[in-house]
Amino acid sequence: MSIKRRKLFTNISISNKLILYFLILLIILSIILYNLIPILLNYPPDTINTKFDKEVSIVYYGFQFLFVILGISLFFTIYLKRTLKEIDNWWKKRDTNPEVILNVRKKSMSLPYKLYIFIEFFPTLIMTFIMMITGSHPAILLFKLGSIIFSFSTVIASVFLILSKNVLYPVLVETSKYIPVEKNKKSTSLQQKLIFQLFPGVLVVALITSLVGYYRLTVEQAKLLNHYYGTTLENAIDKISYNPDINYIEKILSPNYLDKKAFSFIENPDGSIITSNGSNLSAFFVKYMHDLSPSHNNTVYETYTIDSQAVIRKINYNNETYTVGIYYEIAPFTSFILFVSVSFILFLFNLAIMIYVTGSLTRDINNVSDGLKHIINNDTADERSKLPITSNDELSELVMELNQIQDLNKQQVDEIKENQDKLMEKERLASLGQLIGGIAHNLKTPIMSIAGAAEGLNDLIKEYDSSIGDPEVNAQDHHDIAKDMSIWVEKIKDYTEYMSDVITAVKGQAVVMSEQDSYEFTVDELVKRVDILMS
Repeated sequence: MSIKRRKLFTNISISNKLILYFLILLIILSIILYNLIPILLNYPPDTINTKFDKEVSIVYYGFQFLFVILGISLFFTIYLKRTLKEIDNWWKKRDTNPEVILNVRKKSMSLPYKLYIFIEFFPTLIMTFIMMITGSHPAILLFKLGSIIFSFSTVIASVFLILSKNVLYPVLVETSKYIPVEKNKKSTSLQQKLIFQLFPGVLVVALITSLVGYYRLTVEQAKLLNHYYGTTLENAIDKISYNPDINYIEKILSPNYLDKKAFSFIENPDGSIITSNGSNLSAFFVKYMHDLSPSHNNTVYETYTIDSQAVIRKINYNNETYTVGIYYEIAPFTSFILFVSVSFILFLFNLAIMIYVTGSLTRDINNVSDGLKHIINNDTADERSKLPITSNDELSELVMELNQIQDLNKQQVDEIKENQDKLMEKERLASLGQLIGGIAHNLKTPIMSIAGAAEGLNDLIKEYDSSIGDPEVNAQDHHDIAKDMSIWVEKIKDYTEYMSDVITAVKGQAVVMSEQDSYEFTVDELVKRVDILMS
């Protein structure tokens, strides 16, 4: 594809892309079914797309098929256009309204599965309706035709599911840029998605196998019965020529019938038909007997299948021509139901196996997901968090790698904790060193002040000692000396308390505290200690 064409395709709206994909799939499958349906349904020779076909079924088989395809195309084109209108508008305008974006995301996620259901059932309904109004089709034929259309519609639905998800994928990517996406709530599990995409193949194989088997059975049975009843009628034709009476004919032929549903009939020169069991022959049968049976070994068919046939011979009686025949069934409807039932049982068996296999696969994937959650939550200390290895395929390799990641993660976490403790200890010692330097500087002042106070007290003691016995020293002088000594003692007390607080604070920083130890302190003590350390 050239760059220009690729760019043109990229600019096509979402709905038009899906419509284009659907029409391409429909056309491909229509070409296959157009040629396959007459084979699988055992259409009698010269009954489709002929003058006979038009006179019996109103319109030709080809036009009937065309009407079905046009009906399906029109229905799904309108449906896709209306359903994808909101997504098309957003894709064109990129509206940043969170509510609009959420609606677009919701539709983009759920639409492929809705389309899957629609494509599975609606083509069958449309085909049945059109075939009923444009042709002469008995219920058994419509049932068989519906089975074929349903099975192949399921194939289209499965392929279209993948294509629609690919087309809508850019919408999901683009919308995620405009709104924070919460954790997805799983509306459809992985197992359901796998079954959605796998079971069509199983269903088609089961139905087509039953139809092909039924087709081969009826073809071989038709050859044998046609030869048998043709020979029987040929051997009795001389006797019948003497008395073309239905009771007499039935008396001669009935001993050779292979089942109770076989009967004889005769067409009189005036065109009236008499059957031995009183049943009426269809207009399709009569017209085929008149127009086409001479070209096909005098074989007549009841309708657009070879399930019911007849062999005929013409006789002359009193210079008038009569047509005598034996009507017989190749394969009754019960045989077809038996084939379909067996195929359905096989389908259910395969579906059960598919559910088990997909369930096992999703369970293994969920185990891996749980393991990743353990890693995210740093929950790797428990050996039970390791995933068991229950297979020897790619998933087992993934589980082994995940377990190794858990081991490495645990090792790295332990190393980080150990290094963190070392760093904290180094930081504590470094800060302690800085603290001690500051403390050494801060303690000089109170020590010098205490030394000065001691010197002052010493002077007062000497003064007081020399004043003893001095008649000029009165009681007030003694009180003044005592007062000065008290002031100096008070200053020494304050300095010693400050030094005690500093030493306590330093001791608290120097001691390595354990997480199990507990210490009691008041808020005032805490504030005082912080104030000392900060200063």
